[in-house]
Amino acid sequence: MAAKIKKPPGHDYNPFRHKPRGVHPRAFEKVYWPYLPLILLVSLVLGVVAQPGAVSRLIGGQSRVLSYAVEMSRDGLLSSANAQRATENLPDLRLNARLDKAAQVKANDMAKRDYWSHSAPGGKSPWTFVLMQNYDYRKLGENLAAGFGDSTAVTRAWLASPTHRQNLMDSAYSDVGFGVANIADYSAAGGGPMTLVVAYYGQPASSATQSSPVAPTTNPPASTLTVLDERRLGASTSRAQLSLASLPLAPYATAGVIVAGLAAVGFWAGRHFIGFRRAWLKSERFVIRHPAVDLFLISFAFLSLLLSQTAGLIQ
Repeated sequence: MAAKIKKPPGHDYNPFRHKPRGVHPRAFEKVYWPYLPLILLVSLVLGVVAQPGAVSRLIGGQSRVLSYAVEMSRDGLLSSANAQRATENLPDLRLNARLDKAAQVKANDMAKRDYWSHSAPGGKSPWTFVLMQNYDYRKLGENLAAGFGDSTAVTRAWLASPTHRQNLMDSAYSDVGFGVANIADYSAAGGGPMTLVVAYYGQPASSATQSSPVAPTTNPPASTLTVLDERRLGASTSRAQLSLASLPLAPYATAGVIVAGLAAVGFWAGRHFIGFRRAWLKSERFVIRHPAVDLFLISFAFLSLLLSQTAGLIQ
């Protein structure tokens, strides 16, 4: 009879002894699935922050606008303006050579002397540049923009501002002129390279073509100029305002997305206030129970931050 040898307890361990039967390995992998959306979201945020100048754009002020326009032309500005006017059955604007020259001279002057204002340094009025070109007008308006990427963005920014929209969509105006200038470092508007746009809208004093020079009026009445109150007009335009430019609520879009973003963060934090304490010890269960809602709220807050960023400046 063979001798029976007793082995130490540690020697009879079978690694497969406690393996659950009928359980697919994928069941164990599912534990980590809720973390994947969070990892993707963090990767997206890091990707945005890693871009040059991203931090300054997110936490800075007007320095967020740091580039020349990829497309900015008189034809593009005219086309986008008339497209918007057509939506309200308004007559098309037509380019006027004298207003064009006045707007270009004004744009060059702003670039050379580095100011961001309707009035030039020294108190020169906005209409002075128009009178220098002998354009005799009954009504005149001026819009300014800087830092936008293309002609359509400029038009949408003006539409998002009630006063600028009034100039753009005024049925009394039939003439328009545009001036465009690239500025390497526009410190008056926050610094950095920008494309500046000046627009003059005019209602001629007579319907006849101005063929002979008209002596400029030395003191034109203030009522002939639509844009005067710079403290009320000067503003930055957010991406949210550009997205909703054609809607009446466009002026409130920036505040709206900020409030919505804060509300999302507040709701998310309040919803998990108690769970936060447990999350440190039971983070896996916490994430598994709330993956979709958490991902939505965090993504919405991040999107609100992006939409509230400055897309350009108007004056």
